Amino acid sequence: MLAGFFESCFQLGFLHRPSFIHQLSTRPDTVSPFLLLAILSISARFVPALVAQHGSPTRASEHYAARAHELLLAELVSPSLAAVQGLYLLGVHDYGNGVTFRAKVFLSIAREMAGALKLHEDLAGASVIDNEVRRRTWHFLALDANLASTSSPPGSPFDPLTGPVPLPSHEQDFSFGVASRVVQYLPGATSPSAQAHPTVPGEASLLGALLAVVGIFGQAARALSSLGGGGGGVQIADESTTLAPWLERSLFSTTQSALDAWLSSLDGTRQKWSTPNLLAYRNLHLDVGFWHCWADFHAVHILARRAYLTHMIRALAPSSEDDPAASAVKAETPPEGRAYWAGMAEELVAHAFDLVELQEEVLRGRPATTSITPHLCVPLPPLLSSSSPGAS
Repeated sequence: MLAGFFESCFQLGFLHRPSFIHQLSTRPDTVSPFLLLAILSISARFVPALVAQHGSPTRASEHYAARAHELLLAELVSPSLAAVQGLYLLGVHDYGNGVTFRAKVFLSIAREMAGALKLHEDLAGASVIDNEVRRRTWHFLALDANLASTSSPPGSPFDPLTGPVPLPSHEQDFSFGVASRVVQYLPGATSPSAQAHPTVPGEASLLGALLAVVGIFGQAARALSSLGGGGGGVQIADESTTLAPWLERSLFSTTQSALDAWLSSLDGTRQKWSTPNLLAYRNLHLDVGFWHCWADFHAVHILARRAYLTHMIRALAPSSEDDPAASAVKAETPPEGRAYWAGMAEELVAHAFDLVELQEEVLRGRPATTSITPHLCVPLPPLLSSSSPGAS
């Protein structure tokens, strides 16, 4: 039953699979029943025996979520790492089922507990594995806080750019309990610790790469929905969403710069998208996490250009060929005129096709119903629909 959780749901997660399974096998009485039920609320739908027992994937999932809810009040007596993780998983379960308010409550309580436990700090005397589990749990809470809402309050440890928490270690290092040889932070992080450890290209873990690119997506989405900035990945000027995209301080330009920085942080051999790499990650049960990195990369490109769809349509309409105003954003015309919008439209379509091809490739080896990463469950702020930045 846990194989489905580690191999399909949370390939890039906060639990240390070897230790957790060993503990469950040898000392089951020391494993939190609340955390186990929360795990099953996510993974039961992927276990054929449980689906058959309860009649459907949804019923199997809801059965274990209800059991976890029965234990919830007892978990609130005092904070614990297992309670934080269980609350997070129940929040993901609720987000996936559209129960958004309760999910936010669960995650809010989880963050309060995580703050009380100081999960953003290494625990003196703890093993490398235990501190990495704490760090990864913090990162999941911090990123989902910034995906699902506006930025964290100034000075909050849950602000990924100011919180002094290194990115997760490499997946193999985590498995073997080895400390990372290079300490990495999110690109653009401003804490003193981050400033003392500049980004080293090629040293980001797969989970670190995912956290960074999902943060860029969340930042751009919030800015475009006029919910404000902050959070993971891009520093944006106040007026960035209304500036013409070809200007240096515009949201479009800063987002492209953030994506360029993300690309430069990757291992160009192992983390570059390719079929051999996908197959290698599939052998390690990390293919969905690998796919999610690159799916979000293309999704951010689409999102940043989609905001100017109205301008593209207006500028490229046959009737606008001799009308400079059709290309303008707030009375500013791109240096290349209509060619600028034509190029942006071509890039938008190219990234859309790339995203479809990635999806088709990852599904060739695994059914869509057996794969998910937790951040895909968290709803982002509502995006712009009919309007676009600077549209008149």
